Order: sequence, then C-alpha cells, then structure tokens
Amino acid sequence: MPHYDEVQTPLDLFRMFITEDILSNIVDQTNLNAMRKKNLALKLSLEELRRFLGVQMLMSILKLPAIRMYWENGIRYSPVADTMSRDRFISLRSFLHICYDTLMIPKGEVGHDKLFKIRRLYDAFRENLKKNRQRNEIQSIDEQMIPFKGRIGFRQYLKDKPHSWGVKVFTGAGISGIVYDIEIYTGKGAVEISELGQGTDVVLRLVENLPRFMNFKLFFDNFYTGIDLIHKLRVEYGTESCGTIRSNRMRGAVLDTNAYMKKKGRGSVDFRFERHSEVSVVKWYDNKPVHLASSYCAVTPIDKCQRWDGTTRKYVEVDRPRIVPDYNKSMGGVDLADMFLELYRTDIRSKKWYTRIMSKVKSSLETSDHESLESLTVMNEKSVAVLLDMLKDVIGSFKVPGGKFNASQICSRIQYLHQRTIEENIELLRIENSRLNEVVNLQKELERIKSQKNGQIYVPAPQQASYAQALKGPETFSVILEPVSVEKRNRMNFDEAMQVTESISRVVKGENSDFSVKKVVPAKEGRVILELGSKRELEAAMSVLTEKVSDTKYKPKEVKKHFPRMLVNGAPSPQVKDESEKYLLQCNPEIQRMANEGESFRIITILENASKRKVVVEVSPKIRQFILSQRGLRIGFILASCDDYVHLIRCSKCCLYGHRKTDCRADEVCSWLLGPHTYKNCDKSFSSRPNCRACEKNKLKSDGHAAYELSKCPVAKKLTARLKNNIQFN
Repeated sequence: MPHYDEVQTPLDLFRMFITEDILSNIVDQTNLNAMRKKNLALKLSLEELRRFLGVQMLMSILKLPAIRMYWENGIRYSPVADTMSRDRFISLRSFLHICYDTLMIPKGEVGHDKLFKIRRLYDAFRENLKKNRQRNEIQSIDEQMIPFKGRIGFRQYLKDKPHSWGVKVFTGAGISGIVYDIEIYTGKGAVEISELGQGTDVVLRLVENLPRFMNFKLFFDNFYTGIDLIHKLRVEYGTESCGTIRSNRMRGAVLDTNAYMKKKGRGSVDFRFERHSEVSVVKWYDNKPVHLASSYCAVTPIDKCQRWDGTTRKYVEVDRPRIVPDYNKSMGGVDLADMFLELYRTDIRSKKWYTRIMSKVKSSLETSDHESLESLTVMNEKSVAVLLDMLKDVIGSFKVPGGKFNASQICSRIQYLHQRTIEENIELLRIENSRLNEVVNLQKELERIKSQKNGQIYVPAPQQASYAQALKGPETFSVILEPVSVEKRNRMNFDEAMQVTESISRVVKGENSDFSVKKVVPAKEGRVILELGSKRELEAAMSVLTEKVSDTKYKPKEVKKHFPRMLVNGAPSPQVKDESEKYLLQCNPEIQRMANEGESFRIITILENASKRKVVVEVSPKIRQFILSQRGLRIGFILASCDDYVHLIRCSKCCLYGHRKTDCRADEVCSWLLGPHTYKNCDKSFSSRPNCRACEKNKLKSDGHAAYELSKCPVAKKLTARLKNNIQFN
C-alpha cells in the first residue's frame, strides 16, 4: 500500500484506501454468501470485483434513470455494457457481502454488534483514513445522513438535512471537503456516555488521531460545544476550537438580555472571558441572538457586513465580531463533502442497510480523492476530469479478456457525452451500438481462426461443477434385503448375517442374469446390501431377487444413494490432486493414520473456479465419523451439504426450525443435534419426526417446536453446553 507522500496517480490513491486485504475479504465472503443463499458457485475474482466497482463509479458520473438502461438496445452504453454483462452485474450486487453471518452474536446478548455486517470494511476504512490523510489546518465536525428508509434499528430523522431519514454519521472533514474520519451512530446505549456528554465524547473520539500541539483549529455546532470540551482540546490536544453554544451550557455567564440588545439595535455585542478555562463567550444580536464560544478568537477586530433590512427593504451595514466570520467560513467542510457526495453519489436502491453504507464509503472515497489529488497538485483538472482519470486507472489497471475495453476511450467518451443533449446521446449510442456488433462479430471470427490447430478448432474445457454438484457425487444403486420378521431381525447376529450373505451371494452369482453385484455387505439388524452399477441392473436384480430369495423370508428393497462427500477448507490449489491429498493428510495426523490403515480418503474435485482453497473429498465411514466427532470446524471441514452430512451453519431462511427464531444461542449446536436439512424446505423442515441425535430416543416434532423437545433430552443438554464452550471457527 503506497504512503500518502508516494501518491502519484489516482490508482495509487485508490489503493491507499481500498487495500488488497479489503477486496480479498469481499471476494471470499461474496462467494460464500452466494453458496449459502442459492447454492451457487459465483466464482467472483479479485479483478472482477475491481471491474464491478469501476462500473459503479462510471454510473455515478454518467447517470441514467434505471440501471438496466445501460444495457438496453437503442441506448446501450458501451463502456458499461462491454465491461460486464447486465445479469452478472445484478448478481454481484445481490450477493455482495463482507462478513461471515454465522459469527454474529444474537441481539440482546453481551457483545452484540449492530454494525457486524460491515464491521471489517468500516474499521479498515477508518484506519486507512487516519493513517494516510494529510490534514488541513482548519477542520470541522458535523453530522451526515446516509439516505435509507428501510427497516433498521438505528435509523434517524434530522429535519434540516437534505435527506431527513437515514443512518446518522458523525464526520470530521477539512475545509476543502476531505473526510478524515467517520463514526456511525447506532442508537442510544450503543456507546457509554461520560459525564461530559455525548457531543463531547464524539468530538474526542474523532480527534483521537489528530496530531497534537500542531495549532489545528476545530469547528462544531451547538450539539457538541461546551466550555469543558474547548478547554480540554486546548490543554490536552493543543487544538484551538470554536463553535455555537447553547445558552444553558455557559456556566452561568451573565450576558445582556435579548430585550436590551434588541433595543440597542442590530450588530450589538456582549462577551465574557473565563480565566480558568481561557474560553471566550460572545453574544451577537442580528435578527436573533447568537451565542458562540472559542479558545482563540472573540470580538475584535469588528468588521462590517451587509445584511438585509425587511423594514427599509434594502441592505444595511451591521457590526460583526471576528468570531462570526471565522465560524461561517470554517464550518462548511462537512457540508462541502455532502455536496461532492450528491454530485457523484452511487444510487443503489436496496432494502439492505449495509449496502447503502458500503455505497456511501465508496462514494466518499471517490469524491474525496479528486480533492486530495488537487491538493497534491498531481493534476490541474477539476471535478469530473479528475474522477475520470481515477476511473481510467482503476478500471484500466486490468484488461477484460478479449481486449475489448479501452479506459482512455471511455473517459474521453464520457467527457464528450456530458456536452451533448439527451436526445443526441441516445441517437449517438444507437449508431455506436450497431457498429459495435459488427466489431464483436469480426473479433469472434478472428478468435475462431486463431484457435485452429492441426485442422481442428479448439473447444474450451467445460466449467467446473458447482459446490452442490461436486458434493453430490456419482449416483449408485443398491438393493437392501431386509428380513420380513421383526423377531428374526432383532435376534440375528453378525455371524448369521454373514451366512445369509454368503447364501444370497451364491444364488445371485450362480444366476446367469443381466446384472453383476459389485459388493455384498452385511448391515445392521440382519439387513444385506447389494451394490449394483446402474439403474438397468437395479431393475433386473429386483425381478430376479424377488423370486430367488423368497424362501429365505427376505424382501428386496431398491435404494438410490450417493457416496458421502465433504468440502474441505484450507487446502492449496495445485493442479495435481495427489499433492492436495498429501497436504490435507499432513495437516491432520489422525486422518493420515487411518488412511495408512486402509481407510478411504481421496480428492474428487478441486473447485478452482469457486475458490482456490476448496476441494471435495470422498471419505470412508470411519473417517467421516471422526470428522463429525471433531465438529469439522477444528480440522478445516466446513459447509459440507449432502445426503449423509451435517450442516455446521444455521439456515439463513428459517434458523433450523421452520420459522425465524432469533434467540437461538447455539445455532451450530442445534444444527448438529437436529441433523441435516436445507432451506429449500423451510416451511416443513422435518417432514417426519426424526430422533434426537444425542440419545436416539426423544422424537422431535416437525411443527417448529424442535428446540423445546430437544431441551427435554438430558444427553442433549450436556452436549449442547460442551459444544457451546468448545466450538471454534477458522
């Protein structure tokens, strides 16, 4: 990450605040979110995420009424449409995510974080702001509003703001509009308030990283201003301050009454100076009285200002103390940042509050960057030109496959379109669209010709299977021969089952049939399992076995099943599967010991397109039982979702019980105890009444009250307490 003194280009400035660590985290969490919600392998990469952010920046500069219009025929906008397809853009915007939701502490418990969904991005962005910003001498603190009218616990209403409803943000900014620090207000009780008051606490937190005793000047309004705050800033921080102050915070300072000052006329002034705190309090009467307090300025020198007189209907000269023009001139830093934000705001309609905050962070960076670049004299262009240069570097730092993207042409095109009317733009884009189709067709033909080799056209390899397909595995067909008599089933031991297995095997193998048995396995309670190769063989086996084994009082029953598979996290992504297997076994000595003893452990698929650290393994029942006993998470096994495996995360739709239960204190534990289910069956998560996994006795209801039935099981209680204390996340 470049230091502020090393910034030479807009791309350097972008990378200084949006680091590779932040982008990599967004990529991982977005891929995981898509898999968790839709069982979809999104396959988002770091370069595609940068391209997605660049498209959003482009949309904030050249705005259209609806997002889909950038791709519509007739008004198609090539710089956006050629960079990313419409459906891909909408899909990425839908699944964009920052955190792992399962780690969130439920509401009402100690440690609950209202900003958990954006905490990592929020903290990283604030740290980068504090480390890399060069400070203006004059700074101000005020509130900003992130417009949002959806459902959220800390939504605020400020009537005097351009957007009255939304999320309130305390912001520190310089006089040039550069944002230095932000703090999102999450409601009453979120932060402990000291005896100095909430306003004072906010100011002290925002100036915590301000260089001390450097003669900075800080301005704020009457929500923050207090005599103790101004004194503390001067003595402990070496920072001068000034702000409007409420009349009940002046420590009993007696000033002229409103009636007396009104009688003296407009421009009348009165002030007091407290020697202990070295703070001046000034009262100036114009149309109404105004109270101000400062540690470095007061009344003199008095100047003249032009004020409108409603009686004579003309401008008149009014005396004005020095503190008033200083405050008016210096207090507008946050308002200036708001103005820049409105000019190039990324308008994303969403019911997700964290999406709006992510958009605000990106827009604040985008609009502050061109001011920073101008202050560094890197370039002389203003406003849109500087943003376009930054966009050119951000998107142009990587190329779209096929070489169809040219950042310099896009930037010049935007500047040209800004100078034309909407009708001219639509007609121009329609002509360009037809030309672009011809170019694309020629490029496709050229690529086809170039790919010919030895008289054959190269056919690209198919895409990797999704998580669901990879975990499902190849389908197998089996026949279970089950004793008809319950008494016989209960009395039959393993030796008797082996004898029955051998007799059935002789019957089957001696028959000249259309099927072949791969394996004959004795199972629990006297059952015998015959593994076959295909559905046709299964049908042939059913017809033969129905006749041949009737005298043994066995009834055949066909079964379709899948090999149990698991998804492994933490593995490298070499092209050779043997190397991955060696790596996983070295990381897990116990599994390596069982594999050396002959237990099955082999890699089926390397999911490189989904994530380069995910592989799918097929394991024997013994190894699978060991993984479940370790709850998977300790040894790197996560999110295995197949017929024979257990979820280790809660269902995002129903929280495991068929209805929303937000007060569950151990979702992972409940999921392990209740067994596998998918959110697609949320209305009826348990069609039957499964046994409790802890004691295999208590039946669990399927009407949404599984948690209450589970609490009756003494084994489950002990296991729940043990797992809640020991469960860990990678």
